[in-house]
Amino acid sequence: MVARAARAKKTWRIGHPVMLMVTMLAGACDGDDTTASSEQVIPAGNESADAAGSPSVQGTVSTPEGSSGTSSSTPSQAVVSPENTSPGASPVAPQSNAGGAPNTPPGSPNGEGGTGAGPTPNGAAGSGGTLPTPGATGTEPTPGPIGTEPSPGPDGSAPGVPEPGPVGNDATQLYKKYEDYFTIGAAVDSSSYRDAHAAIWTEHFNGAVAENEMKWASLQPTEGNFSMSQARAMVDAAVGNNMKVRGHVLVWFDQTPDWVFQGTKDEVLGRMRTHITRVMQEFKDSVYAWDVVNEAVIGYDANNQDVGEDLTSLDHWGYRDSRWYQIAGEDHIFEAFRAARAADPNAKLFYNDFWNYLDGKREFILSFVRRLKDEGLIDGIGLQCHLNISTTQESTTNQTAWQTVENLEKEIQEYAALGLDVHITELDISIYTRDYPSSDQSRWFTGDELTDELQDKLAARYKEFFDMFRRNADKIQNVTFWGIADDNTWLSEFTSGRPDHPLLFDKQLRPKKAFDAIMDF
Repeated sequence: MVARAARAKKTWRIGHPVMLMVTMLAGACDGDDTTASSEQVIPAGNESADAAGSPSVQGTVSTPEGSSGTSSSTPSQAVVSPENTSPGASPVAPQSNAGGAPNTPPGSPNGEGGTGAGPTPNGAAGSGGTLPTPGATGTEPTPGPIGTEPSPGPDGSAPGVPEPGPVGNDATQLYKKYEDYFTIGAAVDSSSYRDAHAAIWTEHFNGAVAENEMKWASLQPTEGNFSMSQARAMVDAAVGNNMKVRGHVLVWFDQTPDWVFQGTKDEVLGRMRTHITRVMQEFKDSVYAWDVVNEAVIGYDANNQDVGEDLTSLDHWGYRDSRWYQIAGEDHIFEAFRAARAADPNAKLFYNDFWNYLDGKREFILSFVRRLKDEGLIDGIGLQCHLNISTTQESTTNQTAWQTVENLEKEIQEYAALGLDVHITELDISIYTRDYPSSDQSRWFTGDELTDELQDKLAARYKEFFDMFRRNADKIQNVTFWGIADDNTWLSEFTSGRPDHPLLFDKQLRPKKAFDAIMDF
C-alpha cells in the first residue's frame, strides 16, 4: 500500500486500463489503483508511474531487476489453472500451458500500469484455460517518510499517545457495534495516530496497523542499524488505548533496501532471519499478529510475462520474480515463516496478498500455504480488499470483473475450511472503477464533499460487503481499514493527482453515509 510518494504499499502493472465509468455497486475485494511493477524497476511504493497515470513509486527503496547471487534451487510449483466460475462474467484466457518456465515479476495490485515484462519466477505453475473466477485486487501503499519523532506529552506521558476517545453510546461506536463479530482496525501513519485523526481512531477502532513505519526500509535502512522509535511510539499509542496491533510487514518485494540482496543465498537468508528475529522480539509483547510475507504471487501469460490487471491472456499463476525469489526461490517464504515462529511462538503468522478472490490465484497460494500449515508455521491469510465502487462494466476481463461479494465470500470460506484465520487487512473502496486510467481527468471527482449519488453508491457497496463479513463472523477475526479519513489516503497520492474518497470519514473528519450503512443492522 502509498508513497505519499512512497506510501503506496504496492507496485503494480496494469497492462490494459480499458475502462469506462460504471454503475457502481457489485464487486469484491482487493483492488486499488496500482501500476504494475516488475522487479526490474520496483518502485518503493504503491505504484510506478506509467503512461496511464498510475502512481509513481517514490520511496526510500527500489528493487532493481536482477539479483546478487543465484538461486541454488528452483522450486517446482503446482499447476494451477484459472477457473471460469465467477458469477456475472466468463472471460476466457488463451489455452496454453507454461508451467515451469521462469516467471517475470508481475506488477502489484490495481494500478494503471502496463503489463509486466521479463521472465517469470522459476517454475510458475498453472495451465491455460478459462480465467479464474473474478475477484478483487489489493495493493499496498508504499511507505512514506517516517517523519519526526513524537515528543512526550505535557504531563510526561509516553510520546504520541493520544488521550482515549470518548466512550459514548455503545451503538454509536464502530468497534462497539461489532464487538460480537470481529475487531475493527485502522492503518495509521507517523502523524495520524497523534493528530486530529486520533480522536476518531480511539473512539471507533480497537485495532491498529502501521501503514509504512514497520516495513524493512523504515526499521532497518542500513545493515545492523535499527530505527524503531517511531514504530514503538505508534504501537504504544495503540496498546495504551486497548487496541490489538497487527505488524506489517516482515518480507516484501518492495521497500526493502538494496543491501539486503548482496551476496550469496545463505547471506541473504541470514539477513532476513536476523531482521525478523530482531523486529518481532522488539514488539513481542504488543503485536499479536504479523504479515510475514506479502504479495509473493502473480499471474503470467503463456510467455511468462506479467499479465497485470487485464486477465485476457492469463495462463497461470506463479511466484513473483522478486529479488527474494531470484536468490532463494520459494525458500525465502518458508525460511521467513520459520524465523517468525521461532522469534515469537505466540504470535499469529499470516500470508497477505491481493486479488485473493480469483480461484486460480487462491489455488496457487494454497499450494504452499498447505505445506506451511503442515509444518505448523502459518495461522492465517490476510485478504487486502482494496475495492472499487463497482465492478468494471466495459472490460469484462479486468480483474475487478470478479470483484463480487459472492467471490470474496467463497475465498473466505475456502481458507477457513483449512483451519486458517482470515483477516481483512487493508480495506478501502475507491469511488472510481477500473474502466479508465487514473490520468483521465474527465472522470475525476474534484469536490471536497461527495454528491448524494456517490455517497449512496459508496454506502451500498460498503453495506453489501459488511453484511457478508457478519455472515462469516465465525471465520473472520479482524477487519482493518487502510486509513481513517479521506483527507489522508494513499489512493489520493498517485502521480496523476486524482483525488479519492474511499473511507468512512470525509475530509472534514465527519462520518459519511457509508459509516451509517455499516452501522445499520
